[in-house]
Amino acid sequence: VRVMPLGMLAFYLALATMQGQFFANLFRTAKINAQNELIARQRLQRVLNCTYVFAQSRDYKSLFLAVADNISKELHIQDEPHSVDFLFSRVMEEGAHHPDEKITHFTYAAPIPGMPGRLSEVVSAQENSTDFSLNEEDKLTSLPGVLSAQTGEYSAVPTSTLTVPIDFGFFYGAVVVRRYAQVGFSAFEKDLYIEFVNSIAASLAVTLKNIDYLSEVKKKVAMDSQLDAARAQQNALLAQAPEVENLAYSAFSRSAGKTGGDWHGCYFDKSHRRLFVTVGDVTGHDFASSILTGVAAGAVRAWEVNDSRKFNSAEDALVELADVVNRVICSSSQGLKFMTMIFVCLEIDTGVCHLVNAGHAHPFYLTSDQKPASIAVSGHILGQSVNSVYKPEKLQLRDGDALVLFTDGLFENENSSGEKLQRRKFINYWKDHNEKEDLFEGFVKLLDETWGDFELEDDVTVVTVGWKRPNASTASVA
Repeated sequence: VRVMPLGMLAFYLALATMQGQFFANLFRTAKINAQNELIARQRLQRVLNCTYVFAQSRDYKSLFLAVADNISKELHIQDEPHSVDFLFSRVMEEGAHHPDEKITHFTYAAPIPGMPGRLSEVVSAQENSTDFSLNEEDKLTSLPGVLSAQTGEYSAVPTSTLTVPIDFGFFYGAVVVRRYAQVGFSAFEKDLYIEFVNSIAASLAVTLKNIDYLSEVKKKVAMDSQLDAARAQQNALLAQAPEVENLAYSAFSRSAGKTGGDWHGCYFDKSHRRLFVTVGDVTGHDFASSILTGVAAGAVRAWEVNDSRKFNSAEDALVELADVVNRVICSSSQGLKFMTMIFVCLEIDTGVCHLVNAGHAHPFYLTSDQKPASIAVSGHILGQSVNSVYKPEKLQLRDGDALVLFTDGLFENENSSGEKLQRRKFINYWKDHNEKEDLFEGFVKLLDETWGDFELEDDVTVVTVGWKRPNASTASVA
């Protein structure tokens, strides 16, 4: 009876001891789990912060500063000398890496503990070829320029280097951390570092692509601004229709791009009562083509103002104009681009029309009693040779006759269905509508119906010049 209470007491004491150990282990485990959870939360928060900063990055500098700052905090090395290198290269189209590929390399050097580091881009001449027999990690650390973080910033070699290869699909590269303190990276720190870099790799990939995209957008915006200015300047070079009683002049122009290679102009010489009309087409419709149209327009304008009234003969004046423009184009383009142009001089009082063709599409002749006919007049293209000789052709217009001048894009452009404006349809339009007052407006509407909003492959210009015989009062005033 006496022993029983002592045995029960011992039992309860043993049980209490076991429970104490159990709860101690439980509390210890809970504490470790709480610490691990805190570390995990901190790491997750750091990854989220990185992603947020990456999303706001608009250039490589802000991106890699964020990478280096968060890596140093993750590894707790911000208070000791360290450096972070970030290397990447775009994968070639066929997916294979080549030793001569350009490696983009940024290095973040923080030699003074507690002080902000300095980010710089490493530009290295690839004098030493990369040995591609090495494994992936060794290959990346042996890339040209990767050791440059040691020079100029640190007097000692790193005590520990940690490299994590990364593959973004369209980028490949590595993040390299160097530690200059006495203590190197532990296995635990390596695991944390690798896990952290892998966690932010996807965000890095997206940000790199966005930065490249934004860079292209900025370039495009700048180019569009320049093209808009060039287009406005081109439009300013187009002459206004002359106000002459017995003359009908209309013009239509549509570019394949922001700027075009077509240009048309007209000039009325009051002293000789002559109308000069020019329609030109530079090869291509890019920015260089628009510049050459400006050169041609300047040459024509200069001749009109300074030399057009010197010639008593309309034929001589037109030949001289063609020769001047050809010599200017030859000296300006240096054989890189050429230009076709049709030169027309119409004597307003008589209806005599002179034409010089410099490799341009043959114009159409419209009469009131016959279907439109092509005027077969040819000549050398502008810009081929300064020795080109141009010969004029003469055409007598009758009352109500007209000329249609155009560039080759009129019949070469296709709509979304691959259909072109057929010459037969063109001829039938002018044949069936030759008495309408809004003849040219109807033709422009026909072009809109043919092409719609589809982007053209070539510039289009159409100019019509109609002539009516002057009445007695007008002739006497002339």
